[in-house]
Amino acid sequence: MKHFLLFISLIVLSSSLWAVPILNPENGHYYESISTAINWATAKAAAESMSYLGMQGHLATITSLSENSFITSNLTFSGYFLGGFQAPGTAEPLAEWQWVTGEAFTFSYWGSGEPNDSGGEDALHFRADGLWNDINLVNTYGYIVEYDNMMPEPSVCILFLLGLAGYALRLRKSTK
Repeated sequence: MKHFLLFISLIVLSSSLWAVPILNPENGHYYESISTAINWATAKAAAESMSYLGMQGHLATITSLSENSFITSNLTFSGYFLGGFQAPGTAEPLAEWQWVTGEAFTFSYWGSGEPNDSGGEDALHFRADGLWNDINLVNTYGYIVEYDNMMPEPSVCILFLLGLAGYALRLRKSTK
C-alpha cells in the first residue's frame, strides 16, 4: 500500500510538469500558466522562447472580455504577468499601454483605481480576481503564455519564397 501511494503521488506531481496548453476554441489560441516567479522582462523572454505545435509563444495579450474570461476560467494562477506594458517614461497612468505583439490595446479590464502608476508601474499584472493591475517591472510573478500564429518565423517566410521561386522557374522552363 505504501508503494502504491508513493506511485500515485509521483504521478500527480509529475502531471503538472507535463501540463499541456489549453485551446481557446473562440480564437484558436493556446494558453499556459507558468508559476515560476520572475520579473517581467525575463518572463517576456521566456515566453518568446517557447513554442507549441509550431506556434510561437509570447506573454498573453487579452483583447476581449471573452478571452479574459476564458483564461480566468481555465488556468490556475494567482497574480501573473501579461504581455502589456507602458512605454518607459510615460507619466500618465492610462497612456501608451501596448501589447508585446503590437496588437492594438483597445480592450482593458483594470481593477478599481488602476492603473495608478504607483512608483513607476509599467507592466501589466493579472490579479487573482481576473482584473488587471499595473505593477513594477522588477517585481516577480508567474506569467501567462499565449501561443498563436500571428507572425510566422522568418525561416518559414524564406522557405515559402524559395519554394515559390523554384516553382516559377520550373513553370518557366516547362513553357519553353
